[in-house]
Order: sequence, then structure tokens, then C-alpha cells
Amino acid sequence: MASESARTGLHEAARCQSLLHELTGGSLGRELEIVLTLLQRVPCLVFIKDVEHRFVFANEMMLRSFGLTSEDQVLGATDHDIHPPELAAIYREMDDQIVATGQPIIDHEDRQMRLDGQVEVVRTTKLPIRDRSGAVVGTMGYSANLTEPTRLSEALIISEQRYALAAKATRDGIWDLHVRSNEVVLNPRAAHLLGMTVHDEPVDGDTILDALLPGHADRLRDAITRVIVEPTEELRLDVALDIDGEPRTVELIATAVVVDGRCVRVVGSAADITAERERERELFHQATHDDLTGLPNRRALMAQLAAGSGHLLYLDLDSFKTVNDSLGHHAGDELLIGVARRLTSLAEDAQLLTVGRFGGDEFAVLAPSSSSDQAALLATRIARLLSTPFRISGVDIYTTVSVGIVRFEATDDPAGVLRDADIALYDAKAAGKARASVFRTEMRDAAAEALDLGMRIRKAVEHLDFELHYQPIVSADTRRITSVEALLRWAPPGRPLEAPSRFLPYLEETKLIAAVGRWVVDESCRQLADWRRRDPSMANVRMSINVSRVQFETGGLARTVFQAIDEHGLGPGDVIVEITETAIGSGTPELTEQLSELRRRGVLIAMDDFGVGQSSLAMLCDMPLDVLKIDRSFTRRILDRTGDPVIRSILDLARELGLETVAEGVEADEQAHWMTANGCVHLQGYLLGRPVPAGDFRVPGSRRLVTSRSSRSKLDA
Repeated sequence: MASESARTGLHEAARCQSLLHELTGGSLGRELEIVLTLLQRVPCLVFIKDVEHRFVFANEMMLRSFGLTSEDQVLGATDHDIHPPELAAIYREMDDQIVATGQPIIDHEDRQMRLDGQVEVVRTTKLPIRDRSGAVVGTMGYSANLTEPTRLSEALIISEQRYALAAKATRDGIWDLHVRSNEVVLNPRAAHLLGMTVHDEPVDGDTILDALLPGHADRLRDAITRVIVEPTEELRLDVALDIDGEPRTVELIATAVVVDGRCVRVVGSAADITAERERERELFHQATHDDLTGLPNRRALMAQLAAGSGHLLYLDLDSFKTVNDSLGHHAGDELLIGVARRLTSLAEDAQLLTVGRFGGDEFAVLAPSSSSDQAALLATRIARLLSTPFRISGVDIYTTVSVGIVRFEATDDPAGVLRDADIALYDAKAAGKARASVFRTEMRDAAAEALDLGMRIRKAVEHLDFELHYQPIVSADTRRITSVEALLRWAPPGRPLEAPSRFLPYLEETKLIAAVGRWVVDESCRQLADWRRRDPSMANVRMSINVSRVQFETGGLARTVFQAIDEHGLGPGDVIVEITETAIGSGTPELTEQLSELRRRGVLIAMDDFGVGQSSLAMLCDMPLDVLKIDRSFTRRILDRTGDPVIRSILDLARELGLETVAEGVEADEQAHWMTANGCVHLQGYLLGRPVPAGDFRVPGSRRLVTSRSSRSKLDA
């Protein structure tokens, strides 16, 4: 019996009807009254609860079963008010499970003691009640007494299924197929979804199939057949229909009604889920397409690589960073959109091409071409297509593209295909950009070797597996050593020395040169101080140290230099800082500022490899320089006399600017004599001494190797 407090305010039948109306969303109207009337007459216990597990409906048989005379005695109550505590707890747990999961509980059996003391075996089925949005707002259940001498008839089983599905009528249509007669009974909602006016009367099953769009009838027929043959299998299928002149998607869900082991009916629901499917398609599109350009993204492209065969053209814009840096990211985005449009137009023209964006300024074209030559021709066509300038922010932007090409098959690993395309793209960029490169197996070997080299270099930096070799720079007049250049060498344990060209580019690219450079500055200053202590003839010899543009960018170079000078007892004038012409030409105001600070405090500044960059006269006038080191490519031309006018111009320019000169790469007496005769102040090269480890370096005392005119310089004592 329900407690008085639990039933307060809920005794009126009208109040219970209002709760039922609320549970069903108020959409059933007259149909709700009919359903409730039918449920009163069903020969089993039927009840409905709200989401807080309070009874809002109990049919007459349930009232009689508990010895109640009025519905008011149970409305608003809970299981704890009318059942023993142990049984009430079980029912409450079942209700909580249904509300939480939205899944029904079918044929739960338990033993109950009647008021007369008799024990009954009761089988209960509970189903969720949903509102229009699909949220669970209550539960409906029915119980059958298994101890009665007669079994429920087929008609009762069918009616129970129908009434259970009626709880979903606020959201779904209901349909009931009689297997033997192929007749279907539809409720009004199901009839509307199927575009029919007849409901609650049997119609031929083929009429239902005819309402579906082409192709969907066969799918539904096959699904129903599987349920009939395998009654334990659930039917869940999306079908397409034309509802009120609009294409719609309807979800059909059904189960078999089994009597004596045989499926006699298929009962189910129908729901218009067009909006849900459209949202799913939209989410899928967002997950597989690039937000900026609308092109298929990496995820979609990788799926296509796994599904087909052809050639992948991996594209990278050569000038994109410059556009971002000079015009801003908005202009960069506009450029990417413009590139995407042109590639899309190409794909539409070629029809079979797929265009996508991997990210950044990297695009992809999937082509079903049968040969690499055809793919290369397509790459040429793409380059031509993108060569026309893009008008962005009132500026004509020209761009070129580098392309890596690789063949792929459906059996290939997409990640491996992309790796090979990236290797080919890197090869195209290394060859000078604005070109295409077709992947070859040996490229992969080279990439693997480069990866191994990078790992070994990083390990060398970690353990400082480097050493310095020293090469003399001599006075052109006296041939006495005026300074020594410290040259970095990599000495892998147990392996020969690695050439600088093998490791310096990697150190620059990864900026590891900053850490190595600090060691070079300290070690070369330490070595000069040690030589001076051991050999008085080194007292006036200076140390020339190469530095990288990265060392200026990361900051602290001046501090590093002066710290090493102070720690090893040297003076600022004992050190020459060398930086290449290319690095100075592409430098920043911070670079100029740090060079000025070094020079202001007494350190000499030398421009290395002069002549191979693009230095302007204005830059030479503005930069804080003391020395020009003439690149070896000019010194080499002395032997065939092709470089004479250019070298004389450099020497005259340096003289006018008050800069001293060092001729690099002097390997023959003829080069040394020509440079000396034309006013070059210092010489450096194999003729005068090769780079050697510190232990092998020898100073030839004060012996004059060549008698020549006297000259003093900033590098001389």
C-alpha cells in the first residue's frame, strides 16, 4: 500500500492523466486515451512510471493483484510503498538501469508473495518511454503470472508487443507484419512516414516496399527475411523515402514475435532521422575536409591511398613562408585558397584527379596515371597553372611549386607512400626547387642514411665528439704567422674524421651549431693561451674563430667571446671573429648590433668567403668590418688569368675602405706571388700550411721564408 506522504497531491485521476500527457510530450491526444483504455483491459499487470520511478498508471489487473480498490491508492507511490524491501530494491535497480541506458529489460522472473500467502512466479518486461528528442522520460512495464494453469495465447503476446511499442508512439511510427499473410498494420505516424493514408488496417506488405526509393526495397526485404529465419537477430536499417515531396531518411527497427519456436510476426518502429543523418554527414565532412580550403584533408587522402592505385603528387609551395612573413598570415591564407581553387579546376577538367591538402602549404594530387612520365607531365601542367601571379591585398604574388612523385597501389601502406613522396619532394627542393622529382628506391636509402647521420651528429653534440684543427694565416710580405684559423672537425669514436660538409649544414639547420659554437670559442681561446705559455714566438699570433649566423640569432655571442677571453687571460685584440658574406647579407639588426659591440670592445671582424654572396657596396660601408677574406674560387682563377680584373677590383675596394685582405685557397707559388704583388695583405692555403690538430701545429720561429717589402696590419704584431 502506498504511504500517505507519497500520495499527497496525486490522488486525483486528472493529475495522473496530466503526468502521462507530460511523459508523452502531449502528442498522442485521442490516441493516448485509446491506448490507456486498452491497457486497462489487458489480462496482465501493466504500469507506467515517471523518471523518478513514481507510478502514474496502473491497470485494473495490477490493482486487483495487490488487493487495491482504487487507482488513487497507487498513483504517486513507488515500489518501496507497495512491495517488500528486497523486491522493491530489485525493481528500483531495474528502473535505474533502463533510465541510464535506454535499453529494455525483457522477461525478468521473480517470486512474489500474494496477500493470501501464496507464492507466485511473475515474469516482467520493462521498456523505456522517450520524448520527441529521444530522451528517456519514464518506464512502462507489464507482468505475467507464470503460475496460472493456462499460457497466454498468441493474441495476448502480440498485444503485449503492440502496447510496449505504443510507448514510443510519441517519436516513432509503429508497424506490425504478419508473416503468413504478408499483411502490415501501421499506426498513423508510420503511415505518414510511408506516404500512406490508411492506418490501423492491414495493408499488403508489397505496398510498403513500393513506397521506398529504388534499391531500398530489396534491402528491407532481405533484412526482414533474416529476422524471420533468425528470430534472435534485430532489424535495424535506414531506408530512403519521398515524404511530402522531400527525400527523407527513415530508420526501421524491429524484432521477431516467436510462438512455438517460429516467427509469426515482425513488429517494429519507424523514425524520421533525416536531420540526424545530415548532422552525421556534416560532422564526417568536417573530419575529412580542410577548414580553410574545403579540400579533402590528410585523413581522407590517406583513405584514398589505401583504396586505389596511381601516382601521388606531393606539392609544396616554395615561397609560402616569404608571403606570410612579408604580407601576414591573412595573405598566406588567401594564397592557399587561390592555389586550392586552381588545383580544383584542374581536377574538374581532368575528371579523374583527386586534390587535397595535407596541411600548411602542402597539397596532394592523386592521379590514376599509369606511368611516371604521365605523372611528370601532370606536375609540369600544375607548375604552369600556378605560375600565373595571384592578386592578393593589391599585390601580385608569384609562387613556384616543388613536387615529389611516387607510384602507389592499394596494397601499399599509405604511410609508406607518403614517406616516399616526401623523400622525392625533399630531393626536388635540394635540387633547387621549382621542379618535380620521381621517387627512386635509392632515395629511400639516402634518406635513411641522412636520418642515421643526423642521429650520430646529435650524439656527437651530446658527447662533444669534435676537435679543432688549426691552419696558419701568414703575412704576404714576411710569410710570418699572424693568426691561426680554428676549423671544426667531427671525430666519431673509432671512425675517420667526417668532412665539414657532412655535418655543418645539419648543425646549422637544427641550430645545434649554437651549442657547438660556444665550445669552439672557448676551446680555441684556451688553445691560444696554452700555445703562448709554451712558445714565446706565439705571443703576437691571434686566433681567428668562425661563427654562424645562428649564434647571433640565439643571442649571447658577444658574452660568450668575452667570457672566454677573460677566462683564458687573453685580450680582445687577440681574437678575430669570422662570419661568411652570405650570413652577413641575410642578417638582422641584432647581428649588426652584436658585431658592433665586439668591434667596439677591440675584437676584429672578418668577412669570410667574400665574393660568393651578394654584398652591396653600401653594406660593406655600413658593416663593422676589419678584414675581407677573398674566396678561394677567385684565387684559383689566378692560374688561368681569368680572375685578375675582379681580384684587383676587390683589393682596390678593400684598400679604399680601410679593410685588410686575406687570400684563401693559396696552393701554388704563382698565386702567392700574384696576390703579394697586387697588395693582398695576408695569405692562407695549403701552400702555407694545412689544417692540423693542435698537437701537430708548428711555428717556424722567426725564420723568413720569403724576402719581401715590409707591411704592418691589424693582424700583424
